[in-house]
Amino acid sequence: MRLLNKVTFPHTSGHAPSMTAFNGKIYIAWTGAGGKLNIGQIIIENNNMRLGGVFTLSEVSGYSPSLAVFHGQLYMAWAGKTGGKIHIAPVEIDATDSSISLGTVIDIYNSSPVYIKNTDLGNTAGPVLFAMTQYNAPVLCVVWKNTADQINILRSADGSRFMGPGDLGSSLIVFVNANSTLGPVTSNHMAACCTGGNIAWSHSKTNKLYSGHIALGTANSLASIYNYNNTIYNYQEEFFNGSTSSCPAIACKGTSADAGLLISWKGEGSDDHLYMVSVYPKKSKPIPPTEATRLEETTRHSPAMCLYNESVFIAWIDVDDHQINMALVSA
Repeated sequence: MRLLNKVTFPHTSGHAPSMTAFNGKIYIAWTGAGGKLNIGQIIIENNNMRLGGVFTLSEVSGYSPSLAVFHGQLYMAWAGKTGGKIHIAPVEIDATDSSISLGTVIDIYNSSPVYIKNTDLGNTAGPVLFAMTQYNAPVLCVVWKNTADQINILRSADGSRFMGPGDLGSSLIVFVNANSTLGPVTSNHMAACCTGGNIAWSHSKTNKLYSGHIALGTANSLASIYNYNNTIYNYQEEFFNGSTSSCPAIACKGTSADAGLLISWKGEGSDDHLYMVSVYPKKSKPIPPTEATRLEETTRHSPAMCLYNESVFIAWIDVDDHQINMALVSA
């Protein structure tokens, strides 16, 4: 795998960016100077990228924001600058693309109509938004890491009421399948999620990468990470030496059910290179992950990836100037 058509934008960030495709463009969000949240429009022409409008929002954060599309609406999630509370809001885009702002902000700690039993929302990383299907209906999910390094998840059917399963009030701590010896999904870094409930994370005790699929539980059950055919692929143990020291990024490689996934991450410790691997969890016969590719590009943060018109694009913050870079992923 390699990166093509790289562009460098003049904007900088000290945190990982977030990307998603929406209404014929790629939207990218990042935390800029003074913690101000920013959102920009990436216009793609023949797989070449240029930055359209860039809008600085009034909200601030000490972490990375997250973007997702749900019910034809673009949403943003972020952790507040103080207290680590999770905020979620629709992104309102003017018909002429001349302005972008946030709609009504939901604070799932204080303002949600649902009582959250797990009130430990002391974020040490920004939350992640993604959409998936529960009981044949779309839901918007928010995932975050609490101070115990446990990965939690809530879901919403309308983009405003976020709740757990069954009793409508529990925050979910995501566990791996009972067949696994991993135990609770804990990580020193945030997990990565993408459309359909695909998830990747580095385990807090080993920093080794794992991936799986989220199944939202019923009654008072917890969400589960289902192994691919009862196998958890440990990429770093099986395919190269080393472990990650950042949150990974995950993206579908295409829109077909068996298109596979791309997972990218920063190398361990002082290894600032980006790595990338392909997995195919939904093939009729499981295909083990490819050997990881070490890319020439470097970063000290998590990359971001998204699918746009059957192509995967990646963004990252470079090491030297902290500028936002973007490229097309070529297999």
